[in-house]
Amino acid sequence: MQIKVDKMTISELITNISFKNYLLPSFQRKWEWDADDIKELIDSISKNYPIGTIILWKPSESEKDIDPYSIPIVKSEIPKAEERKIFIIDGQQRITSLLLIFNNWNIERNNEKINIQMPISYNADSKKFFKSRTIGNDISLLIKAFRNDKEQNLELYRSMMDEKDKVQFEEISILIKNILNYPIPIYEIETNNENEETFLKMSEAFIRINKNGIRIGNIELMLSFLAGSIDGKLKKQLYGTYEDVYKRFKIDIQPVIRLAFSNFDLKQAQITKVAQFKKNIEKIKKLQEDKREEIMKNTEFALNLAIEFISSELYVEDSNILPSQVALTIVTKYFYHKKFKNIEEINIDDKQNIINWFIIASFRGYYSSSTDTKLDSDIELIKQSEKFPYTKLMDRIQEKTGKTKIKEKEIIDAQSKNIFHSEGKIYLFLLYLLLTKSNASDWNSKMIKKCKYSELAKHHIFPKDYLEENLEYDEPAFKELSINNLGNVTFINAEVNSQIGDSAPYDYLPQYQGNLLSHLIPTGDNELYSLLKFEDFKECRVKNIYDKLRELFPEIVE
Repeated sequence: MQIKVDKMTISELITNISFKNYLLPSFQRKWEWDADDIKELIDSISKNYPIGTIILWKPSESEKDIDPYSIPIVKSEIPKAEERKIFIIDGQQRITSLLLIFNNWNIERNNEKINIQMPISYNADSKKFFKSRTIGNDISLLIKAFRNDKEQNLELYRSMMDEKDKVQFEEISILIKNILNYPIPIYEIETNNENEETFLKMSEAFIRINKNGIRIGNIELMLSFLAGSIDGKLKKQLYGTYEDVYKRFKIDIQPVIRLAFSNFDLKQAQITKVAQFKKNIEKIKKLQEDKREEIMKNTEFALNLAIEFISSELYVEDSNILPSQVALTIVTKYFYHKKFKNIEEINIDDKQNIINWFIIASFRGYYSSSTDTKLDSDIELIKQSEKFPYTKLMDRIQEKTGKTKIKEKEIIDAQSKNIFHSEGKIYLFLLYLLLTKSNASDWNSKMIKKCKYSELAKHHIFPKDYLEENLEYDEPAFKELSINNLGNVTFINAEVNSQIGDSAPYDYLPQYQGNLLSHLIPTGDNELYSLLKFEDFKECRVKNIYDKLRELFPEIVE
């Protein structure tokens, strides 16, 4: 592995992406940031704070089939001047955010529209950024007006000159120039051949730089690239299945590969070890074509049925809310084994057992270690069972983690976790379940369970800007924990979230009085909405969350 360190300005990076073959590896395909994340990124850039590095990987030119399920980071009409693949190993969320800023908040990726419903604007009077269409000027339009090719956007440029006084115009000009010229460190890893050791090194590098972000292990990374070992009709069938469920549920390639090849009676270790995988692929290719087609067809059907089940029972329409997708493999395997044709064939007891097990397996992060061994063991149990083996599966979680039921202390302790980081994502998942099960509104006359996940904003009840302006913290890390806390977050309509802005809770919450109970927000004591009672407010809300959790899922909450 050869590493070259360089830097590009934001303007150069965006231009570069138009002409070179920048790809998102299959484990990195999902866009997860929202308007709050983009606002924070732009604010950091404007203040010349560091925003991290971009890490790229150039595999050898001979390896044309590495990660066949990778996709261009953005659709481009410009022919690529350089065909060699450049994988974005780290920096997808930041690069996508910049592409959105430079393209009026809309880009296309693999026939999927990615957009931000609420643009980020800059207010020249307060010198602050807002999520708003009405406060200040859209930063995307400012970039367009002041970029080097402003002659092409002369009308925007002149409009800005007419609208602002000379001082403000100059300040905005300097701001945009600083954003365009902001330097980003670029690490480029180049390999001249690729093998199992290469993948191990790449995944280790990814883990080290993503301790608080998206986590991926050696096995998941290898599975992405091992897909290149598959060719012919089998590859086409696998790709068709993957693309179908990805469009529907944003699922990753790894659980699809694990599931599909387990249905060809491969053990997980035979799937995740390079040499064994390639050898077994050759054996599978020798199966009769109609037999292969039947297995792949049934796999796709069972996977779609599992997604429909999770959607109908837990109102999860998008895998972004799941702490992990691996547990979905077991649910799908059970449906495949039982040959269910529709959800109605699943009896009530089985349904509840599957839901309870799925929540606990997710909450405990059961498959985050020794994944191959645990999956193989649980898959065998599924194949031997006439009904969902709930008790035995829960016994295994108990044996490995020492806990199956969720305890009150664990929910209270969530106050020491940032629920937007990987360690806290399970609490965000639980909160979403409680709100959908409680028929909570999005504060805009629509139930959350009827909303697309992308339509919702993660709303800080004590707004983030309000807290940052009015509270002082000795430790930046503690500030993040305090603000991005289970007790201070809920899901609401993105437009409403923008309208609330940095309003004080005691000013805006009374307007949404009818929605507070279903969002488990304390009512009856308006003093709790004052800044001095912020910590008390969070404690009350977390207690409400625990009580609702115990009410809705009594079998798994102690």
